[in-house]
Amino acid sequence: MSVSRHLVCALASLAVSAFAPSAAAADDFPSHPLHLIVPFAAGTQVDAVARTVAAPLAVELGQPVIVENRPGASGTIAADLVARAVPDGHTLLLAGVTQTIQPGLPGANAVDPTTAFAPIIKLTTQPVLLAAHHDFPATRLADVVALSRREPGEVAYSTAGVGSSGHLAAAMFTAAAQIDLLHVPYATTNAIWRDAVAGLVPLTFSPVSGALPYLGAGKLKPIAVTGSRRSRALPGTPTFAESGYPAVDIHSWYGILAPAGTPPETVARLHLALAGILRQPDVRTRFSDFGLEIAGTPPEQMAAEIIAEVARWRPIIKALGLDAGLEAGRPTPTR
Repeated sequence: MSVSRHLVCALASLAVSAFAPSAAAADDFPSHPLHLIVPFAAGTQVDAVARTVAAPLAVELGQPVIVENRPGASGTIAADLVARAVPDGHTLLLAGVTQTIQPGLPGANAVDPTTAFAPIIKLTTQPVLLAAHHDFPATRLADVVALSRREPGEVAYSTAGVGSSGHLAAAMFTAAAQIDLLHVPYATTNAIWRDAVAGLVPLTFSPVSGALPYLGAGKLKPIAVTGSRRSRALPGTPTFAESGYPAVDIHSWYGILAPAGTPPETVARLHLALAGILRQPDVRTRFSDFGLEIAGTPPEQMAAEIIAEVARWRPIIKALGLDAGLEAGRPTPTR
């Protein structure tokens, strides 16, 4: 072989290696600290979930896992940051149902979760709860419906904003029951519970976990939960389906996403580590105390569920008129 031919072969080899870094990157993973991006502020439950898995994940991977809070724009700021990150597994998003609702809301500039991310694992799931102030004169859904029909548009309920899981549950319920409740959207969950406990807004639609401390203290009472079965955290509380409203079906969830293009080997490594963490007794106990149920959904199934959710919420949002509410300048969701 001539010298020039040797040179051509050497250059070709260098070119191939230059354009195929993913295998080497996957082999070296993790090579430096990971960043787990949380779409909401420190002290929120989303933040607590992230920190619950971050410490054991650092032990499993042998690298620090830094939790970064990037609140704002209903989670879009955090989602966009992760979607644009280098797809090497070192930047991850603590995602939730909001990521699948946002694309159906006009003007929200949402990141499309079906194309922007590589799912790693769905960590937990939980139903949405309708709770009432302890002095509210209703203890069953039938009571709420009867009261709202006597006073149409006067009975108020709070949520974490237009398009939140709580708002979708409320909109499904009012449509199915053909009643008119007054929606009071909030910008922060702390404000929701402050006013709910004070009785300023008598009803609240929220994921179960947020209400548990106030239910335990007797400051709020549970009315009904979404889904086809009762919540393990509230076994005595009936479902909307049991009470005659099966269409009120939405669950809140938390999971981990990486940027699209993350090497499959890295996705598999992260999933294996996180699935093992979900089996740890202290983690399971902590999540149970939060009112969260362990999911452990693998990447392929999680990807299919995200696609299905995005497709499901678009027509529901339109049918319920929530898109019109957003275009009118109402607040966007915070969880």
